Amino acid sequence: MKEYALYLDESETHNKEDNYYFCMAGIIVAKEDENCIQAAVHRLKEEFWPDFDNPRALILHEKDIKAAAKPSNRQRQKLPAEYRVFKQKALRRQLYEKLGDIFSLNKMTVLGSCIDISKLHQFFPGEILADRYLIAIQMILENFVHFLSAHNGEGQIYYESRGEVPDRELQLRFNHIKAIGSMFVNPFALQQHLREISFPNKRDNVEGLQIADFVPNGFARHAAGLDTKYSTYNTVRKYRYAGGIADGYKRFGVKFIP
Repeated sequence: MKEYALYLDESETHNKEDNYYFCMAGIIVAKEDENCIQAAVHRLKEEFWPDFDNPRALILHEKDIKAAAKPSNRQRQKLPAEYRVFKQKALRRQLYEKLGDIFSLNKMTVLGSCIDISKLHQFFPGEILADRYLIAIQMILENFVHFLSAHNGEGQIYYESRGEVPDRELQLRFNHIKAIGSMFVNPFALQQHLREISFPNKRDNVEGLQIADFVPNGFARHAAGLDTKYSTYNTVRKYRYAGGIADGYKRFGVKFIP
């Protein structure tokens, strides 16, 4: 079987109506293509951080880049030095263009799930609603296994660590779904194609996770009706998994719930 990695991250946003949106999304990369992704990320860091001794050791993080755009000097001063350069709008625009090029020039497939939290609570009020991580990861595992089955592959999942307790809780959800199956995929298929889920720390400097960091926020903002100009959304949406059917990216790429 061909080996694939799914790098996942998450983002949450809300609009002026105070409706909340949660997105878990990322990229599928064939193991044989990971060196190309790594090299592309290294070139990007060297281009934007030429004045640092070892730019490859620095971490790309969308939240800090967006924080650099804030008008408050106090907020900027709290940022690591490498992110202060992004107070310049032109550099932020260039960064997103370069990230878009990485998607365009490398073999990556986008996968995810975006939840309208406020609407879901309207449909399932009180204590009966499952938590958003279980809902999102179930949909993602279904579609990842669909992809792996179509490509005769097996896949490992990487999710940036959020701490011991959140990591353990997501691990339990992963194990639960893999053991009993999901709504549409049987447990045998899940166990045949899925390996494990692991939780690297940000300081581990995993290039795939750094690229995945720039995926979910654009979809969450799109769902919330917010501007997606300074995001990778308009590029990465082109690379959603379609499951081999017309308009399948709406079901198999980034599924919007409900």
